[in-house]
Amino acid sequence: MENNVDNTVTEMVQPSQKTINVVPKLSRLATEKIAQLVETDNLPTFHHPLLASYSNEIFEILRENKKLCERTLKIMDRSRFQINKIDLMGNKVCQDDLIHCAQHNLKAFRLGDIEYLPNTNKIQISDVLSKALNDDTRKYLKHLDLSGRNRISSNWPGYVSRQFPNLESLSFANRSTANDTLSMIGANLKNLRYLDISNTYVTDISCLSEMKNLEVLIMYNLNILKGDVTETLSNLTKLRVLDISRKVNSDYLQETSQDAHLDVALGIFNRSVKAIESGTETPWAELRAIDMSGLSIVQFGTDRALEFVRKIIEAHPRLQQIALLATPLDSQTVEIADRNLKVINASCRKSVLFALSHYANLDRPAFTAHALHSVYYLLQSGYDKFTQDELGECVRLVCLSMQRYLTTLAVQIAGSACLYHLCKMKRIKRLSVKDVCNCIERSLDAAEFYKSMTQLQKNVWLTICNDYLLHLDGVDFYRTCKVALDTMLSNRDLSVERMTIAIVSIVTPKMRPREAKSLTADDRYVRHLVKIMHDYLENHYREARNIGPPLANERDNDNTLYTLKFTLSALWNLTDECYDTCHAFLKADGIRIAFQILDIFSTHGNVQTKVLGILNNVVEIEAINLSHFRDPHYIEILLDCLDGDYSERDAKGRYRDVERSYFAAGVLANLLVDSIAWPTCETREHVCEKLIESISLWPELPSAMVSYRSFNPFCRIVESSNSSGAVMWCLWGVYHVLTHRLTNDAPHCEKGYIQMLKQSKMWEMCQKLARYVNSNFDLRVVQLSQKIVDIVEHSS
Repeated sequence: MENNVDNTVTEMVQPSQKTINVVPKLSRLATEKIAQLVETDNLPTFHHPLLASYSNEIFEILRENKKLCERTLKIMDRSRFQINKIDLMGNKVCQDDLIHCAQHNLKAFRLGDIEYLPNTNKIQISDVLSKALNDDTRKYLKHLDLSGRNRISSNWPGYVSRQFPNLESLSFANRSTANDTLSMIGANLKNLRYLDISNTYVTDISCLSEMKNLEVLIMYNLNILKGDVTETLSNLTKLRVLDISRKVNSDYLQETSQDAHLDVALGIFNRSVKAIESGTETPWAELRAIDMSGLSIVQFGTDRALEFVRKIIEAHPRLQQIALLATPLDSQTVEIADRNLKVINASCRKSVLFALSHYANLDRPAFTAHALHSVYYLLQSGYDKFTQDELGECVRLVCLSMQRYLTTLAVQIAGSACLYHLCKMKRIKRLSVKDVCNCIERSLDAAEFYKSMTQLQKNVWLTICNDYLLHLDGVDFYRTCKVALDTMLSNRDLSVERMTIAIVSIVTPKMRPREAKSLTADDRYVRHLVKIMHDYLENHYREARNIGPPLANERDNDNTLYTLKFTLSALWNLTDECYDTCHAFLKADGIRIAFQILDIFSTHGNVQTKVLGILNNVVEIEAINLSHFRDPHYIEILLDCLDGDYSERDAKGRYRDVERSYFAAGVLANLLVDSIAWPTCETREHVCEKLIESISLWPELPSAMVSYRSFNPFCRIVESSNSSGAVMWCLWGVYHVLTHRLTNDAPHCEKGYIQMLKQSKMWEMCQKLARYVNSNFDLRVVQLSQKIVDIVEHSS
């Protein structure tokens, strides 16, 4: 809704410039910041109200972000904001909240579908407007938009006619209103310049004949059954914009019951031919824009349809825009000599992007979906032909369309497919960080809204499964992880499951501890991940024993191992210093399953390392009962995992055997805390000696293999254990991250591992051990402590 009819005409002729600017204006950045302050209730006091243009923009930002509510409406009072345009569409605003709108003197008001909860299921327009609009507003209001999906009372035209004497623009699109409503409007509001009756039950527009001042008539998707439509329109000689488009059919060459639209198009065509032949003007000499999208254009075929459109253009010399999307001329180039005409169809990249821009800003989900399909095919077959400017405009328009039509599945399917091609592999690097984040947000919106729609879920997670994207600063990793986990639970498609688990495994280390703790409060996620581990084992044993086909979950294909690896990585990250997750893992019988996987993967070091990482996180939690680990068979498996060729490197230069040995040693070191009972003293001593022997052989690695949120897990062992092997493992871990501190950032610690160590009790312990205060420890423990002290002191 615009301030005046002329602006509405402009928007019909030109695409919105908001979506094209790559670099936002300083004023836009300022209004976005103020909107954020309003949203968080942190707006400072100021004594002079903001200008109307800025006030209106701030209000619109809050509306687009769905942040309008009783609190924000109250904050935006008249003492600080000069608001003269209010749009409530898409926000959950209650009727009682509208009293805060009444303090502003408005020129334009859009009601939307507010939460109206009286004894009737219809919104009583007179009650609502009386509460929302003050006396001055009712007297001077120019633009009233009552469009929406909910039912409204039928007596509103009389109230509007009496209360708004200066009304110039009115819309009640998509409401369940019929001919009686329009008759009252035609009889009482003859000075209207703008009227939108789209998608209503109106079947007769004869009453509009008396509305001589009408300049814009929008009647998209009407089923007009009565009266001479052409004759009625002929009386509207000031018409500048006419919309007779209709909802796209699956096959636009086949007619539907809405023949009146074609009658209108034929009537305009016949009047055009007559005017050309006689050298006179048509009744619509002022016509600037006409929308015929979705019409079959009388089944002429492409050549005659093109001639049909040419005649209409020729007879209206002031025509600047014609919309032909989803017609037989959808992919045709329409050019008229000596005419600067904007054609909305899908004939080329420029036209398609213009069409998407045009319909994304209107309530036309069918045409938006059609334009998105065209964009998808262009990206699929001709991505390299897009210029950088076209690419930037494309991604913003696709995101805008998905945001505005979240409840339209066709838009989400086509839009998510476009985002996949825009973010595919290295293509994503051509997008700005802001655009990438926008792509993720719109994808996550779709995934949340359509949890059971597998094709859409595949589009979303194929888009997000991008290494560049998943390591980009500015991404909301918490929301990404949360939606991925929820999708994992609700969608049983194995490819979707594999992608969501992979994403969880990558982004969980990037979350703040507070976010990770909040996320892991729901033990359903852990139970499901453990179930995947269990299913893998079940199918493995069935196959090994040759006792029949795999279970119904079908985790028997080539991708099963990848799913298992992602699952283990996800659990490894989710259990890191998190009691809730570790406890849920125990309750789900995760320990037994983990050791079974260690057993059957005895020659697969990478899988073993991941499992050991999970077990290491579990035993680090002080409140966890470690009796689950007392089984001698488990101890034997852990000792086997300690062994390896520590000098061997893989193709990527990583010492895989050292990594596996390190985490196995971590589990054993935690079990060597003095308060934990062992099967026999001999076993305990053997484990301690084995640890010292293995750690002494580990080389200094060329790159970091681990990072730590804190040194707290080490502190507990050093404080509570007299085992040289356990303490030596802790010191080696500290020494390892310190030696790689320049390339291995300490999570959530600005100054890195040196600062983390100094702020921890571990630093005092290292200094104490370096002075050989406790002679019960092996000399190699003292030497390792001294190395740590030297690193810290030399870094100061």
